[in-house]
Amino acid sequence: MSSKLTASQIRDLLKTRSHCLMAGFPLDHPLIRALDKLRNEYIIAVGLPTYLSQMLGPLATASIGECTLYDRRDRVLPLDCDNPRQPLQRFIREQFLLGELPYRVEKKKGPQPSQVEVRYL
Repeated sequence: MSSKLTASQIRDLLKTRSHCLMAGFPLDHPLIRALDKLRNEYIIAVGLPTYLSQMLGPLATASIGECTLYDRRDRVLPLDCDNPRQPLQRFIREQFLLGELPYRVEKKKGPQPSQVEVRYL
């Protein structure tokens, strides 16, 4: 079913999942599980490198040292990175399995804390 979805539609599903989690839906809620299943099927259909490129957009080439990664419980993921200049997409591909992808990626866009670029995976 998800192979018929576009990258834009998957991004919308990821935002919906994010809103549901922020609203207090538990991780094992049927809606969250269904959205995760659609995402995983899409990743399998297009491949992880393509998926990351589509979801991260320009952030894919940002250095991992400029980014903060979060898990599904909205906790900062500790980064064990020897090269903080490594591109974000490559770091995620090398460090995370399909079911363990970061939930959210943030990159500061400017000096203000509120100037943050956010992507959902």
